[in-house]
Amino acid sequence: MPANINVVDGVAQAWYAGKPAWHGLGTVTERTKTARQVVKQVPLFQRPVETRPIYVNIGGKHVLSEQYVATVRKGDDFPMGIVTNDYTVMQDRDGLLTMEAVVNATRRTSFASAFGLGNGSRIAASIDLSRLVKLRIKRDPSRQEMFLFGTWAHDGTGALNIGLYHNRVDCNNMLNAATAYSKRAGLLVSIRHTGDVNERMRDAQEILGFVEVSAKAHKEEMDALAAIPVKRSWVPEFTEELIPIPEDAKRPKNREEAREVIQSLFANSPRLEGVPESAYRLHQAVVEYADHWRPLRIGKANQLQVSERRFRNATEGPGADLKDTSLELLKQAFMDEPEKVAVRVR
Repeated sequence: MPANINVVDGVAQAWYAGKPAWHGLGTVTERTKTARQVVKQVPLFQRPVETRPIYVNIGGKHVLSEQYVATVRKGDDFPMGIVTNDYTVMQDRDGLLTMEAVVNATRRTSFASAFGLGNGSRIAASIDLSRLVKLRIKRDPSRQEMFLFGTWAHDGTGALNIGLYHNRVDCNNMLNAATAYSKRAGLLVSIRHTGDVNERMRDAQEILGFVEVSAKAHKEEMDALAAIPVKRSWVPEFTEELIPIPEDAKRPKNREEAREVIQSLFANSPRLEGVPESAYRLHQAVVEYADHWRPLRIGKANQLQVSERRFRNATEGPGADLKDTSLELLKQAFMDEPEKVAVRVR
């Protein structure tokens, strides 16, 4: 299953703040937590990682390896990985505290998720930055989000990677999407278990500072769209450009219905209550359609599989592409062609 949450004795080794993850696994608490509090929420984190000697069968004799050791959680007998004997173990508590130190603002922000993956050899967590990075959009009462995420491994396959993402990281699939996004955007820092950790933390803190600048630019862009009213009569024209219907389209009715749903959301969505009819509201109508309304081919899929497909569609599939296209079209219409704006506003 793409969630890949570690389960020990029937208990999912995961914790989330505020709302459950899409897969429904793990403990949920009302409030976010500090690093030390997260350790208490996930039993896996309370079991330290140790190294143990390994033996190699040579000619029928068990010979102690001088170069390699196994990483094992206290209380377990199976190895998570084979590493060199100079490998430095980083406990889960240390990984969480390092993430907290990168943010360096624990009074204003704290952890929103933390979990083990697979056999417990890989860990991931995310910190809510919404109170640190101001993303309030004018005339939109809804909450805007941004998260710092971290992931590390106990099998020798990876360092502590810290990056930024616009969604809370809830599972293996989401971690992969967040890592790929941060890497493409130059927002991913690797902190090795050995070496100058303080220097790498400074790099991570510089990235966090860059994100605050980027968030400010994003806010200014959204505020600009929120300040531009649009005619309802122009919305069908926009949806036709957003969702074209080729002459040889196999399912033209599906595309027509998509256009109609976006137009209806722009006019009547409860999620957009209090948001004026503007270019920003139109983009949010597209976002709502892509994330919650866009039809999926589910066949006989169960509820968990449906949730996973919905997530993939919204973050890395056609739904994500639709949101990107919407923003680009609106920027072209209202920012790149200012002389044509008058025909689209009230």
